[in-house]
Amino acid sequence: MISHTNLALALDAGASMHPDRQVDTIVRFHDPARLQELERCIFSLLGQAWRPIHIHLVMQRFSHAAEQATRQRLSRLQKFPNAPRISFLNYQGQGLSDVRSALMNFGLINGDGRYLGVLDYDDVLYAEACELRIERLDRTEC
Repeated sequence: MISHTNLALALDAGASMHPDRQVDTIVRFHDPARLQELERCIFSLLGQAWRPIHIHLVMQRFSHAAEQATRQRLSRLQKFPNAPRISFLNYQGQGLSDVRSALMNFGLINGDGRYLGVLDYDDVLYAEACELRIERLDRTEC
């Protein structure tokens, strides 16, 4: 398990590693009762060796209270040194019962980085995941 001290040191070490090579990571979240799983997902992004990362947390039709509870729960993770930026996006579109692709598109239109990752709220990544993926993209010129 990563201690808060070790994580802070790792984040400081990679703070300016790749300033022009941002990874936008869309995290889809549809159930406010699953905040613990979301927090674990966001923590795994916080522990990435790669920087910068911009998290686009796309919530599915959350009430104002549910959105505020989500922001509050994640606020302590944003206090770590060099924590990824989190944009809270609340998709309110109507007409579709399964909006997984709409949530992805909503996150995409808000992105501004060079690379893209997509996670669901219950996914986690090992600390080297972004770095390995980008090295592979660079090596293959994709």
